[in-house]
Amino acid sequence: MRDASVSRDTVRGSLENFMMLFLSAAVVGLPAILVQQQYLLLSALSLIFSTIALAYMSQARLISELAMYENEVLRPQLLKLLLQGRHSEKPPEGIDEVWQWQSYLHKKRLRGYAFFRIGRMHIDLTPLFVVGSIGFLLLFMYYRGLTNLALPELAVFLLACLGCLWLVLALIQLAIEYKGTYP
Repeated sequence: MRDASVSRDTVRGSLENFMMLFLSAAVVGLPAILVQQQYLLLSALSLIFSTIALAYMSQARLISELAMYENEVLRPQLLKLLLQGRHSEKPPEGIDEVWQWQSYLHKKRLRGYAFFRIGRMHIDLTPLFVVGSIGFLLLFMYYRGLTNLALPELAVFLLACLGCLWLVLALIQLAIEYKGTYP
């Protein structure tokens, strides 16, 4: 279970790193896109941002659900099994915290190192992904407009709109579902 959670956390971190690299490249390439009037790329960038952000949010949700499973289902069963093996009704001192490794890791990250934290906050990049996705779509609408779109432009624009809508709805659902949950 721990290896699965750690590997999924690594995947989420890789998606986060890829998104930051992709955002940097898109911002640096933005003047060239505008000068060469390749406005279709703006919609494509928005669609790519939405796709990566949805994958990132899916991994974050999966990690959270695995942590809840370990905390709410697996931990009580393992504690019960341990008590049966000891022939005792009282668990050993501190054994309950053994199964709380995600919470420990979360608290450790919040304390973190000076270079990787701001105060006691952990920076979540999901809002940046949403702003990037919607921002490139708005840039397309500003520079290209919505009149006389060619079929490829219209198709990519509509897909990018659906991606942005899906991303915003997923973010709202995530905020509603996980308010006050583990960890």
